[in-house]
Amino acid sequence: MSQLQTTVVPEKSRSLESGWTHWRDYFRDRFPLSLYAVLIASFYLVNHAVAQAFAHPNRSIHLDPRVFAGWLVMLCLFFQLRVFDDDKDYLDDCQHFPERVLQRGIVTRRQLFGLAGVAFLVEIIFSAIVGLPALTAAAIASGWTLLMWREFFARDWLRRHFLVSALLHLLVMPLLALAVFSFSTDQYPWEAPLGFLAFSVLGYLLAFTAEIARKVRAPEDERFGVNTYTRVLGISRTVFLLGGLTLIEALLAGSLGLVLGLSSSFFLVLGQLVTLFLTAVLVFRIRQNRGAARGVQTCSAVFLLGFDLNWLVALGLQLGINGQ
Repeated sequence: MSQLQTTVVPEKSRSLESGWTHWRDYFRDRFPLSLYAVLIASFYLVNHAVAQAFAHPNRSIHLDPRVFAGWLVMLCLFFQLRVFDDDKDYLDDCQHFPERVLQRGIVTRRQLFGLAGVAFLVEIIFSAIVGLPALTAAAIASGWTLLMWREFFARDWLRRHFLVSALLHLLVMPLLALAVFSFSTDQYPWEAPLGFLAFSVLGYLLAFTAEIARKVRAPEDERFGVNTYTRVLGISRTVFLLGGLTLIEALLAGSLGLVLGLSSSFFLVLGQLVTLFLTAVLVFRIRQNRGAARGVQTCSAVFLLGFDLNWLVALGLQLGINGQ
């Protein structure tokens, strides 16, 4: 008779394996690293290039190890934002999204804050290595995330004023852009030239557009107690807001492109991206179904990534890139 053998896995090994699985599930659900790595790289590089174009208009775009340090700090800041947001909305999400990892108790809020603390240490260390201006700018942005977490000490009022809340929270985007400026130029945020300040405003408007597009729903997909722009404003006003913002963004981007003397191809691609997104918005206004809502969300992502790539290519061709 053959003897059956049972492999006993040590309790510590099972615990470690289970822990990694839990974190993998959380990141897959709430902070997919591969996606965020690409999006933050896009955000960082375009602000890096524009910062150097306005601060040093006669020099090539310089890439050095500070770019990696800045990207890592941005990644940690965005993760910090995610943790604060998940904690802030924990009770609401328990009611409306009980299937999420945090709501099921697979990962606890205490564990999340522990990991956010590690991310904060990384922010401090790498910002300090780059220099005092970078550390100052990162600290300002991090401080704003703390205010967002506490909902600016006006939680009930902001809950009743959906648009005001969104606009306040999105102010973190120009602060992050100014942090990139400090990493890129070794200057303090308040030393940023007017052109870059205008570009950070453009980034703010783009973030608002993306936020609205992310919360566009067909009537059959609206859920009671979950605020979306189409639920709060209605479809017509949401479409009008998206269209108006996009046209303002196109005008501002075009004006900055003229100031920097970018080539005609930049304006051609900009026009194509704007047309693509506005078409998706118009289709949603007409059809008002699930597929059209997803089309707005997809075209919003294409619009944002294409916008960044368009700037990077145009500035790279005009100024050149120095990788030393």
